[in-house]
Order: sequence, then C-alpha cells, then structure tokens
Amino acid sequence: MDYVEWVERVLRGLTSAWIAADEYTRSTGVGLQRIADAVELGVETHSAEFERSKPSEALLSALRDLETVGWLETVSEAASLYRPTPEGRRADFDQLYSAVIERGEQLEPDHQVLLERLNERAEERLANCAITHNVSATEVFELIGWPWEITRAARLARELAAVGFVYKSGTLDTVVIAPTYDGLVVTTRQAETQWTTRLRELVAEGENSNVEFKRELQLGSDRQKAEFVKDAIALANSLTPGRRFIVVGFSDADLEFYESVDESLTQERFESILSVYVRTMPQIKYTRVRYGIGIAGVIEVMQKRQDLPYQVQKAIWKLEEGDIFVRHGTLSERPTPAELPLLKAAAERARMKEV
Repeated sequence: MDYVEWVERVLRGLTSAWIAADEYTRSTGVGLQRIADAVELGVETHSAEFERSKPSEALLSALRDLETVGWLETVSEAASLYRPTPEGRRADFDQLYSAVIERGEQLEPDHQVLLERLNERAEERLANCAITHNVSATEVFELIGWPWEITRAARLARELAAVGFVYKSGTLDTVVIAPTYDGLVVTTRQAETQWTTRLRELVAEGENSNVEFKRELQLGSDRQKAEFVKDAIALANSLTPGRRFIVVGFSDADLEFYESVDESLTQERFESILSVYVRTMPQIKYTRVRYGIGIAGVIEVMQKRQDLPYQVQKAIWKLEEGDIFVRHGTLSERPTPAELPLLKAAAERARMKEV
C-alpha cells in the first residue's frame, strides 16, 4: 500500500466511523481507536507500544495530511478527536488528482527532480499502512547528484512548500523536507488519472467483444480459476480491432460500480494461473484504478497474432486440454466451425510478416 492510498483509506475509515456514530460523537469527534479499527490496523491506540510504533506514525501522518487538504478537522488535539469536513465526506479523488497534477505541470525542472527523489526516499510502504519520513535536503541532493548549496536547497524547499507539495523545517544550517499528500499525488498518480479516464470511457461504451465486466473476481476454487482462464483466452483470441480488457468491480447488468477489488488480486497471481492453464500465455497488464471512492481492477489482455489460437494447456474444472474460446458479443464461447480457420489464417499471416 502506498502513502496516497493509505491517506485515502484513513479518510474512508474516519468517515464511516463518523457516520455510524451517535450525534454526540459526531459533534465532539471520533477517537483514534475507532479510526484505527475502521482501517483494520489491529492496534490498541492507548498502549505505550502504539505511541512508539510505525502504525502510530502512519495514522498521525495521514490525519495531518487530511487536515492540510481540508478534508478533516481536529476537534481536540489533546484528546485525539477528529471529524471529516463536509468536503471530506464527499471527497472526489479523481477531481483532486486532476487539479493537483495540473498544478504539478507548472513546476520547473529542478522542482520536479527534487520532489521525485524526495518522494522515493521519504515514503515507507508497510503491509497495511504507509509512512512518510522527514529527509535532509543534503541527502536528496546527493541522490540527485547535485553539489550541496544550502541557499539553493532552502529556495527550492520554500517554493515547493508554497504550492503545498512539501513540509519544510530546519535551522539556519539545515533544510529538512517531507512530502505532503499532494506532493506524492503529483509524482505517482498521473498514469492513474489517465487510467481513470480510460475506465470511464469503457463504462460508457459498455460490454462488447473486447471488454468483459465482472462484479467481482475470485480465484480460490478450480471453477473460479477456470472461468478466468476461459475469459482471458476468449479475449486473447478476439479478432475485433482494439484493446482487450477484463474490468472488475462493476455489475455486468447495469455497469454500476459494485465494490473495490480484492487486494489479493495481483499481476503475479494472474500470470501464475495463466502460465499453467494457457498454451502460449498471453501477456497481461493488471492495474488498480481509482473510480470515485473505490478501486476497480483492469486486466488488459494483449494478443500476439502469430500465437493464435490461444487454448487450454491443462484441464481444470470443465475445461479440457486443447479447448479454444472466442468472444461472441459479450459471451465467451467455443468457436464455430467457420471461426477456427479464421484464427489459424490470422496467425499464419502474422508469421509470414515476421519472415
């Protein structure tokens, strides 16, 4: 989990705890323990161990950044009581990303390089949270390969702080900086914003011979693995021009967003299944894409025409070795007698072009 995702998870946890609370708690603020429980940190926030722990540092850093963005209000710092602002309760991450990235495009090259290296050095990703650390500007300069100039470091840090991308501290002799939530968004979410735009286009176009929508995707049983293999083979065999996608997290009936994808779904897990059950495994790319306040999963299935037809390599559930599937509209089915020669002919033409 990266820090941007962690901050957003804390906001969702705080908001859900605030909504579930009674009116008194809504007014006086949600305590740290309720927030920790909502994000499933699995800690006791009143213990001495927690105060010195990385989860404590991660939680307090996220709350600080949420207040900086304007999505959280600290009701009592001494009692650690917080509540989401109206803006936080209706936070639109896509809109924020676009606005922050647009601001980032105005940065000069030196600012961009410094911010990128700072973010690489300052972020620490843990299993269920993330932290940003203060970093000496001298260390960042060394990472970039710049000669140390405290005047230059102070100016760049001051200018980045002025646009909300870093926190700046230090003395006359030192400059200490740490990335803000916005600062991490600007260097990590540009590609994600482009994917969100692409996802909205896919939803608008609807399911077709190159796009399969799924409410959820589970891979625990042979049946679930077989269904995934079948869909991947069918898309890889599609002769319809264009890119091919499996989109997870949407109802296939009305294409409404249903729920965020399971975090156990990874590129490596998909590839390990396909490598066992598909002869000449198609290349795939798995991307987790922000959609409103949730996370959708997009699996792009890439085709090499010379490898057509893709087929089952090893039997699983109702799939037999040698089975071939294609897309008939929105369905993954076996090819008709007329379709199989077309797949083989397309592969032969592709191989001829390689010669």
